[in-house]
Amino acid sequence: MVPVDYVADAISKLTFVPEAAGLNFHLIAPWEQLPTARELIFFLRTWAGKRMNLKLPHPVFLPLTVPATRARYRAEATSGREVKAYLKAS
Repeated sequence: MVPVDYVADAISKLTFVPEAAGLNFHLIAPWEQLPTARELIFFLRTWAGKRMNLKLPHPVFLPLTVPATRARYRAEATSGREVKAYLKAS
């Protein structure tokens, strides 16, 4: 889930950015607030145990380097237009 204040702030800032006209923005929670894979698996195993009376197996984690995982989540240009970090605090 994405905090409503984060989405409202993004909408209000993007409304006044001419370069954002006609572009689509997929708003997600800030990187720092996203759960780790371990936290997500723990939540799912706990939920399945309580709600469905299931005991899910422990997952096997394969380590990845930090650059390999974080590079996928960086904001990139859309439709060939360069969209810079307009959502940064002014």
